[in-house]
Amino acid sequence: MIRVALLLATLAGAPPSAPASPDPSGAAPAAHDTRRTVEYDLSASLDPETHQVRGAGRVRWTHHGTRPVRSLWWHLYLNAFKNDRTTFMRESDLGRLRGDAFDREHWGWIDVETMQIVHADGARTDVLAAAEFRRPDDGNVHDETVLETPLPFEVAPGETIELEVEFVSQLPKVFARSGFSGSFHFVAQWFPKLGVLQETLTSSTPGAPRWNCHQYHATSEYFADYGAYRVKIDVPEDHVVGATGVRVKSETKDGRAIHEYAIEDVHDFAWTADPRFVAIERKFDAAAIDPADVAKVAAQLGRAPESIALGDVAVRLLIQPEHAMYADRYFEATFAALKWFGLWYGAYPYPVLTVVDGPRGANGAMGMEYPTFITGGVSWPSPDGSGRPEGVTIHEFGHQYWYGLVGSNEFEEAWLDEGLNTYSSGKVEDAAFGPFMRAPRFAGLPLVPWFSSLTTEPMDVARIGTMLGGDVDALVRRSWDYRSDSYYGMNNYPRSALTLRQLEVVLGEDELIRAMRLYQERYRFRHPTTADFVAVLEEVHGTPLDDFARRALFTADYVDYAVDALKSKKRKVAAGVFDEDGERRTVDAEEVEDDEEDVYVTELVLRRETSVDFPVTVEVAFEGGDTRRFEWDGEYRWKRFEIETSSRAVSARLHPDGEQRLDLRRANDSRRVEKSHRAAATWGATALYLVQTLWQVLGGLL
Repeated sequence: MIRVALLLATLAGAPPSAPASPDPSGAAPAAHDTRRTVEYDLSASLDPETHQVRGAGRVRWTHHGTRPVRSLWWHLYLNAFKNDRTTFMRESDLGRLRGDAFDREHWGWIDVETMQIVHADGARTDVLAAAEFRRPDDGNVHDETVLETPLPFEVAPGETIELEVEFVSQLPKVFARSGFSGSFHFVAQWFPKLGVLQETLTSSTPGAPRWNCHQYHATSEYFADYGAYRVKIDVPEDHVVGATGVRVKSETKDGRAIHEYAIEDVHDFAWTADPRFVAIERKFDAAAIDPADVAKVAAQLGRAPESIALGDVAVRLLIQPEHAMYADRYFEATFAALKWFGLWYGAYPYPVLTVVDGPRGANGAMGMEYPTFITGGVSWPSPDGSGRPEGVTIHEFGHQYWYGLVGSNEFEEAWLDEGLNTYSSGKVEDAAFGPFMRAPRFAGLPLVPWFSSLTTEPMDVARIGTMLGGDVDALVRRSWDYRSDSYYGMNNYPRSALTLRQLEVVLGEDELIRAMRLYQERYRFRHPTTADFVAVLEEVHGTPLDDFARRALFTADYVDYAVDALKSKKRKVAAGVFDEDGERRTVDAEEVEDDEEDVYVTELVLRRETSVDFPVTVEVAFEGGDTRRFEWDGEYRWKRFEIETSSRAVSARLHPDGEQRLDLRRANDSRRVEKSHRAAATWGATALYLVQTLWQVLGGLL
């Protein structure tokens, strides 16, 4: 339930004592108590000429740990764009990310001008003078994206501290999720944001608190605590504004407009302003959902239909006028996402959702998510069935669940957000739209109708995307520890989605839906880990998944089995000396050279090409239409089968029921006895898909 409340009250200071030592080294944290931890009461004033935001307000932080702390750690994300020596710029090849290049004429930064503790009696204590920039991940002295502010006293467990802050944020030209392009301003990561205090479970420092407050990396997104926000946004009165949360008040004065937004149970706040926006509002009507769909999902979950009922949501689309013809498609995709995510994983709990369509030149801010606030993106022309804006809209809405409602640590375990979302948004695409057309573009124009029949399903895209990445990194790694941004993208998007598709086989589709629903319900407004996710899977399944988790999540290799050989021919009548019924008989080989029995001997050899082993099934087809299946544990590097039948074998294929979705190279999964061009055709089709879907896999999903 959303509770819009004023951020009131102050806290008296506590007597000084020795500071606690934060440990940003990366020790495994305990389960984090995420009762409301932070409250931000902020104001923001936009200067559209300088593209600066002047901010001020109060921040209240409540200590839910068990040991006292004596410093606060803050994210200053915009400082990643301050110069070309920051960690973000170094890791992004001096400003190249997601197909965009940073504009060096428009640097971005955030200056904290004042930060003071506010005591109950109204007195203030400065903490900025002793503040220091921290570089917990790489020691880069040029990086200023993490700030530690020591406190003059301890904050004991259960206590709350309130601070007053003033700051100036300079927006860069749109790049990496934030910035401006012409009159369009997308204001994200614009305020000093507290990190997450966690407690380690090491034997040397039991319960010692540490701030999980990583630097801003090119391949990382965000991690913050849940709380309440109230933000006043001051812009020129002709600017149309959209933001996280519910607009509770608007007023104009002297050519300026002030829009006030409030929201609770979120962990971030972003906003946008542009005089060119066309605002369209429609209601997602839960009563309009087909009862048959509700009944089907209820049966999958083993629950009564009324127990999974959804609520209405006010959806506001801010669209560029040149994209107005795509408005209906934006709403269709948004409503499909609200319906299917809600039925499968639990009702969307907020009363509002804002969808933003940006102008040409603002691609770096498109395809992004913040609580109750997402950006889509469309390239003109975008014919029906092409998946833009449908695919990106569904995907970004999905982050409301795996990033917004379940607060995964995107620095350390990005797959829990991006992977679960790529999988589940693909399921929504399947349910609502079916395969999207993958027509290539020439000079920006889609080559239709010539390629209109070229379609791919989300699982095909996931498989192809995983093939592009090879076997370099394990799936679960800190975002900046992958070999490159391409390997980060491959592992956290298509490979993660493919792994979850394989879980559909291991658990069954209905069981996986139940497990993901339970995970979503249990960890809403909390910070779960991979271990928590696997534990929920095992709880629902009833047996351990240690082998699957170890192989699929924590190794760099992928699955690849092949039909290595297939031969089938008639068995000749035996020649030689035979003792039968007490008599010895000699059969001359020349006498039976052309005399064959009506028995066919088929030799089938399977081979495991990689180090990851999973059980596999092979189906052999024979003349006349008969088939036989054989199981192999897949543990040794190869396996030979010898089969005697009354007819000749025609072909053999692995995974006849699609039970091994992690097997990437499908061209070696089948073989015919007679020479065939089918394998070459399969490789050709694979190559074509690689060319046509490369941008969707690692570009369109990011």
